[in-house]
Amino acid sequence: MKYYQTTKQVIKHTAQRVQDIEAMTPDEYKYGGKNLIIFYSIFDTRFGKCLTAATNKGVCNILFFDQTKDALADLKSRWPNAKLVKQHQPSHDIINKYFLNIRSKSKIKFHVRGTNFQIKVWEALLSIPPGKTTTYANIARQIGKPKAVRAVGTAVGNNPASYIIPCHRVLKSTGEIGQYHWGVEKKQMMLACEEIKHATKP
Repeated sequence: MKYYQTTKQVIKHTAQRVQDIEAMTPDEYKYGGKNLIIFYSIFDTRFGKCLTAATNKGVCNILFFDQTKDALADLKSRWPNAKLVKQHQPSHDIINKYFLNIRSKSKIKFHVRGTNFQIKVWEALLSIPPGKTTTYANIARQIGKPKAVRAVGTAVGNNPASYIIPCHRVLKSTGEIGQYHWGVEKKQMMLACEEIKHATKP
């Protein structure tokens, strides 16, 4: 098993982010997307097939899958009362370019369902630079909840936008890779790709 080196300093990263997170309204949260139209499209990435879903305000989900029917069932379970429409959107292009390592001048805007605590955790994830990792304990300290390590772990696991909100960069305090919603092998692949890409950068 590979162990990764983590650093406490990584959570102090202050580079300008290219992502913004907006929380859904309480009604949208409570009623499973009632009155929302969610547009989705499917494309291939180096990490497997991916479904990107977005409202008119921003990306709400990035899901990996093997079978299309499973991805649609997953999306429907997250948004049981929303209208789901298979239709390509400009926000989908930005996500696709991100996977292809083509940086867009446009910010990635997220429109997600989450508690205030979860939003803080996801914002903290966005501060982890590519090629670096941190721990659940470090994230807990960063958001001012040093004793909430387990709750942080749960929030990381509930990340709605895989890879772009980089929950794969969070490891156990021992350096072990830990679990990943889409499988440990996929997490290892993501970390390895970023490690190789950024190893030669000063």
